[in-house]
Amino acid sequence: MSTHEVRLTYFNGRGLAEDVRLVLAYAGVEYEDIRIEKTGDKFLLDDALKQSGALVFGQVPLLEYHGLKLVQSMAICRFLARTYDLYGATVEESALIDVVVEGANDLRGKWYTMNSAKEHKEPIDAEFYEKTLPLWLGHFEKLLAASGTGYFVGSKITFADIAAFNVFDLKPLRAGSFHAFPLINAFSKNIASEPKIAAWLAKRPLTKW
Repeated sequence: MSTHEVRLTYFNGRGLAEDVRLVLAYAGVEYEDIRIEKTGDKFLLDDALKQSGALVFGQVPLLEYHGLKLVQSMAICRFLARTYDLYGATVEESALIDVVVEGANDLRGKWYTMNSAKEHKEPIDAEFYEKTLPLWLGHFEKLLAASGTGYFVGSKITFADIAAFNVFDLKPLRAGSFHAFPLINAFSKNIASEPKIAAWLAKRPLTKW
């Protein structure tokens, strides 16, 4: 049994667990990063994990936090954000953080849809990069302009910033995507340079996704 009191179990990729890893990194939480490798061409959960009862919906990520077991990536992130003061100072700020987080999730979902369709030879990547991505980056650029602090909500890093940064950091989105969006470009560089975030980015395993 691991001596860590905090463990995160997910596949060996960024996917739905990277928001969690970034929050843990910024909060300075030591944890065991358990990564499930592929068996053949599939990621398979072992029987012990499936039969443990911890996976309420039969899915990972799974966070084990000082005896508490949580699934569903956004539930995990919001729990950690509340625990480590990354969820705003008021209920209004928390709501605004949720707006940004859900917007980031929507953009990521659109990218996943495009990527999945591309695997099926559907020629929609041009539409995504020429229309969808600039439109959505424009939305985020306006939010940063309205905030005026360099962060999406308030004057310090919140879960909104971590979630948005994680989407902006998707490999296919980074190269050449932000030239027309100077606030997003500056924001991404600022978050990436935060010492604890930078330390995680430098050491995290290189994966295909």
